[in-house]
Amino acid sequence: MLDRSRLLILLIAASGVIVLLYLVRGVLVPFALAAVVAYVSNPLVQAFESRQIPRSGAIVLVYVIFAVVGGLTLYVGVPLLAAEVEEMLANLPQARDLSDYTRGTAASVLHLRASHLLRTILSAGAQRVEVLLAQLVARSLEVILALLARTFTILLVPFLAFYFLRDTEKIQRWFLSLLPPARRQEVLVLAQRLNELMGAFLRGQLIVAAIVGLLISVGLASLKVKYALVIGTVAAVFEFIPYFGPVIAAVPAVLFAFVQSPATALWAVVLVVVVHQVEGAVLQPQVMSGSMDLHPLTVIFSILVGGELLGIWGMFLAVPAAASLKLIIGYLAEEVIGS
Repeated sequence: MLDRSRLLILLIAASGVIVLLYLVRGVLVPFALAAVVAYVSNPLVQAFESRQIPRSGAIVLVYVIFAVVGGLTLYVGVPLLAAEVEEMLANLPQARDLSDYTRGTAASVLHLRASHLLRTILSAGAQRVEVLLAQLVARSLEVILALLARTFTILLVPFLAFYFLRDTEKIQRWFLSLLPPARRQEVLVLAQRLNELMGAFLRGQLIVAAIVGLLISVGLASLKVKYALVIGTVAAVFEFIPYFGPVIAAVPAVLFAFVQSPATALWAVVLVVVVHQVEGAVLQPQVMSGSMDLHPLTVIFSILVGGELLGIWGMFLAVPAAASLKLIIGYLAEEVIGS
């Protein structure tokens, strides 16, 4: 009875902590990013540690590897990406109506001249798309500038991740000391399952997103679609949002392909479908070592709730949070209510 009372108090306290964390969620960004870095880095750290390298030294070595790879990627990729974004911003205001896009080949293929109503409808749609694309680019730039303005916060991330990686066992022991002795082993098993789930999701999703973004960029570039690198980057980022993300990312790919010609737009649709079929049939089973094991309705509901509570960050975090919550609720049902 005492164990149950203490566990109930702990659950109430945990609920209070969750509410408090939500109220101060603005300052939690560096800790959340540091946790992601720690999850992604931990397998490499453990690999070096297994070769008799002290854990702190292994962490520093992993940081050096990440710095070199990241530096080379930024050196090569950022100028290309910046050039495409700059060109996109310069060209968007020029597209005032559909006639800019459908003059010539596109018009002859779709026979838009035969129907004034169709031209009017599609012209209005094109203007709306122009506004949405301009807003998307502007919003992206605002996010980048906001991140740059929070340079100190970003610089905190590697230091926080270092302590997460180095003191994992100390943090674990401290947390277990708060629990009743009879429950510690069970909670430890639950924590290990959560750790495996989150680690597998983050590392696997990063790999899948990078491959999908690369395939989309290369495919669009081969179709001579402008801004292929920007569109591929958008596809990689939104890959973290199940169901909604690929659809959102497909929109600019098809629209900019339509600028070239309707036939190119059709090939862009084929490209997006093929890439995501390869993702579902090959990449997800091979790369993702753990499954979220969530019903599609649960995933959609989680994304909507996450977006309502935390905006775009909530949508990115919704699926792993829902999977973790499912594990915790399952534990409580089996170990507390069942007993």
